[in-house]
Amino acid sequence: FATLARANHACAPNCIVDGDEGTLRTVRDVPLGGMLTISYLDEATLLLPRDRRRTELSERWDFMCGCSRCAAAVDDTRRFQGCPSAGCGGDLLVEGGGGGGARPSP
Repeated sequence: FATLARANHACAPNCIVDGDEGTLRTVRDVPLGGMLTISYLDEATLLLPRDRRRTELSERWDFMCGCSRCAAAVDDTRRFQGCPSAGCGGDLLVEGGGGGGARPSP
């Protein structure tokens, strides 16, 4: 447990903690020397918009999340599959508070 307690948080973590065994397991490839991260939030809270996730982390763990997902220019909770641009094949991200602006994701 002492080692797991040192794991850093990310809103798009690359690891999970197996509660039964108390082991850290990767959920996607991590480059050699890359940081292993877990989420301090439950799965439902990870689906919330960036501001709500940051508020939860600030109130419960007293830090402002600066992970790559929170630092991104566009909040990815406003993502829709199927970009309408010909040949894109990506997702559609809605910018701002619903003002209608949308752009294909990279």
